[in-house]
Amino acid sequence: MENTLEDIFTQATSDSYSVKMNGVGYSSVILYGIKIIKDTTTKEIEILNTINNLYYYHKMTEDEVNIFLNNGWRNGVYELSLKKYILKLELIESRVRDEISGKNSKKNLKVLHRQREETIGRYNEIKNKLNK
Repeated sequence: MENTLEDIFTQATSDSYSVKMNGVGYSSVILYGIKIIKDTTTKEIEILNTINNLYYYHKMTEDEVNIFLNNGWRNGVYELSLKKYILKLELIESRVRDEISGKNSKKNLKVLHRQREETIGRYNEIKNKLNK
């Protein structure tokens, strides 16, 4: 079943696990780095994420918005979170290769290994939630 952005916003606001934030002229909901905002004046709805930047919100691509329209709020958040963790794992693996071919610092390799294990744990947690 295909949803509308209004449906997604309604699902997000009724999701007990999501964090609701209201301000002057807007309402928003955040879950796993995904933020949906509704302008209370224009009723315009926008979905933002931190998938490529990990720290700053940016507008989603049309393909990313379609994930929500096809899967709903919670499953859409899970799908995009999995993508974020895969990108993070690729970055860590690249840094491990650079470290091995460069300084080969045991301390840095240990830190990267710990980051990889934590990211894999988060990935598996989300994957399990998605499969339920």
